[in-house]
Amino acid sequence: MNYQETDKEKQAPAVGAFGIVFVFVVILAAIFSSGDKGESQSGNPSKPSSNLLMVRNNITTVDIPACLTKTDYDDFSGMMARNDSAGINYLMKSSRCIMLKSGVRISVIERHIWSATKIRVYAGNDALDLWTAYEFVVEKP
Repeated sequence: MNYQETDKEKQAPAVGAFGIVFVFVVILAAIFSSGDKGESQSGNPSKPSSNLLMVRNNITTVDIPACLTKTDYDDFSGMMARNDSAGINYLMKSSRCIMLKSGVRISVIERHIWSATKIRVYAGNDALDLWTAYEFVVEKP
């Protein structure tokens, strides 16, 4: 007996991709709308003070940058070092990188001191894995 895909089975990958994109957009909306609406405590979240506690009890205390992939975060941090505002704006506008607002609950998934660190960001019952700098998420004593 030969197996033939039905029309429903042929459409399944497209429906699955739409579902993933939808969940991603919902999580981003929740992240952007949560937390403090005012100015971040550090003034410039990508260049924080060395003694500023940015995460306390797995909750961000300032706005911090995070990206969808390690490569995107590596690109973002390189652009920050070069003051490449056009490149940074491209990553932000394309939603490959975002600024996590203060008050967002996170977990550190993979801790890398010399490169990007993987975090899980929670919004209600949903979560999204992102990449950011180790120094942004380490809890100092």
